[in-house]
Amino acid sequence: MIMGLEEDHCSPRFMYTKTVFIFGGKSTGKTCVLRWLFKKTRVPHAYVDCVSCFTKNNLFETILEQLSSDKTPTSCTSIHNFLPLLSKLCTKQSEVGPVTYIVLDNSEHLRDNLPDLLPTLFRLDELTKNRKISIILISSIIYPKFLPHKVTLRQ
Repeated sequence: MIMGLEEDHCSPRFMYTKTVFIFGGKSTGKTCVLRWLFKKTRVPHAYVDCVSCFTKNNLFETILEQLSSDKTPTSCTSIHNFLPLLSKLCTKQSEVGPVTYIVLDNSEHLRDNLPDLLPTLFRLDELTKNRKISIILISSIIYPKFLPHKVTLRQ
């Protein structure tokens, strides 16, 4: 079973987790393995390298473009524009697979450049009327150091 799919890749039985955090040293194969899984399973997904995303617009447009079947560039200036467009794309994608994945590689850059966006991304399924959207964060730093300085973990 890969990513909750049975071997025939047609089973509707998917594992669904809102957020997944993958960390490990640089050049250890995190991205390579994940890309292989998505290629093998052909589930709907968008891959964003956060090193190149300095603005929310850039992040939103990259996600929408990758999830869109026609690949036409979409102008997206705010989260209020992004959510209905994402919801519409997820509805279309539900024919391919019940879960849409958004992979944020080098996510520590997103944390540094757009820290106020992370809580919103973690709630995308709620904000898009319960579409099943899973956020996968790939980072080279451990989770406790990834968290914003104001957040503390309970022991």
